Amino acid sequence: MNLNQVSLANENFLNIHEEVDAIRPDYILKSKKLTPYQAYIALKKQFGLPNSNMFDDIKTQWMYALQTDEANFEIYDWKIFSWSIAVYLKPSTQRAARDIAHDFASVLERQAFQQKKFIAEKLKNPDGFVIENPFFTYRETADSIYDFLENIKEEKFWPEDSLGLKGWMKHYDLCRAAFVLYLSSVEAFVNLIYELYLRKELREKRIYDRLSREQIDLKLRLAPVYCECFRKGVLESENDAFKNFHSLANIRNDIVHANLTKPMMNPVVYEDSFKFVNDVDSSTSIGIPSNFREFESEHIRLTKTITQTLIDYVVVSMKSEYKREFNKILHEEYIEVEYDDGKLSIL
Repeated sequence: MNLNQVSLANENFLNIHEEVDAIRPDYILKSKKLTPYQAYIALKKQFGLPNSNMFDDIKTQWMYALQTDEANFEIYDWKIFSWSIAVYLKPSTQRAARDIAHDFASVLERQAFQQKKFIAEKLKNPDGFVIENPFFTYRETADSIYDFLENIKEEKFWPEDSLGLKGWMKHYDLCRAAFVLYLSSVEAFVNLIYELYLRKELREKRIYDRLSREQIDLKLRLAPVYCECFRKGVLESENDAFKNFHSLANIRNDIVHANLTKPMMNPVVYEDSFKFVNDVDSSTSIGIPSNFREFESEHIRLTKTITQTLIDYVVVSMKSEYKREFNKILHEEYIEVEYDDGKLSIL
């Protein structure tokens, strides 16, 4: 197949068939060899602007309706990050829809390669960025593990389940994973604030490098100095939300750095030729043990509460206009932004 064999089709080509509701693609190829932008530029170069409006405009921005002697095609983007080729075979066609789809994709790949220089130049000076929200990813994963921990307390989850949880001991692994992710979600939360609201005059590499090395508690306390979104005199270190999180962060630091801490040094004594290993008290003021191996689901619930309380405290400390804006995007998976003369704006 070559592009000379492909032409624009009537965007309503499905309506020429009887029983329109029953018409489904014979094959859909979700190509990963080209980005949606590369595919679009290749199509635009050959066929001009998109010629179809027959799509779900919540999930799709553009669509081409095309045809060959063998099939009709719908080529469209999907949720911005992917694109697809839908193939509708014509009655006389003998070839498989899958083969036709891959042939068409190869044609577009060759066309996109010819536009490689143009695309590279466009990407050197982008109109903006879509930030993958790290807070969303870490928090959602931690919540998912915590929900699962709560569910497996029910006896019905144990018999020969597909995850291979053959004993209660496995839940400790999940507790440890959730704990680390909840703490990481706070770091992601703070990093997101700095990326979105760092003062324009401070957006330079040396400052970014310094901030990336800063301890999370200091980074939090310095946020009103570096970021334009906060009211004055906020994020006091004596606030309970801040103090509880600081204690939690100390536990996290020992865990992340795999420190051999005092609660891990269990004294052994012999009595009457018997050996006795004695546990060391690892309790803390916040109710979460400092020994990683002792975590239970209730400790993860406390971790979730402490981290969420800190997040709420930080958001409440923002200026009103920034608070409204930040609350809208905090739980979005992707955040679209643009930079204008060094100043960032959320779209």
